[in-house]
Amino acid sequence: MRGYGCHLLWHAGRPALEKDGGFTVIPIKIESLPTLMRADIERYGIYQTSTQDSGYSIYQNQYFYVDEEGNRTLLDKDCIYHSGGGGVTGSDGKEIVYDKFQVTNSACGEDFSLQGNERYSAQGREIGKYYNDQQGLYE
Repeated sequence: MRGYGCHLLWHAGRPALEKDGGFTVIPIKIESLPTLMRADIERYGIYQTSTQDSGYSIYQNQYFYVDEEGNRTLLDKDCIYHSGGGGVTGSDGKEIVYDKFQVTNSACGEDFSLQGNERYSAQGREIGKYYNDQQGLYE
């Protein structure tokens, strides 16, 4: 299965999100997690922003793959699993709000959109540990 676990972190000091028409654009950046190097789930998506949109709803969103030339391909809703979110207090005492979702292009379907994939859930746990250990975000 090809896909990514994606993580959005909202906290002060990060860039604000831009609008495109009536939508907020969240440009997910693909990174590799050092603790998962050589694993088939080492790459994940992340974006950190100061913009908090309390009207956020997974069902009102549109998701696109964007190639190097800026061409967009709309993802079907059955290719997205919203795996949760919440808030934590950072080591600096400021609240950090986060949202997590999984994206696939090869295992789309009702099962994926309702339950996700355990591999990416495990990846999400590793990402949380990494940010806690390396950056003190979850202390």
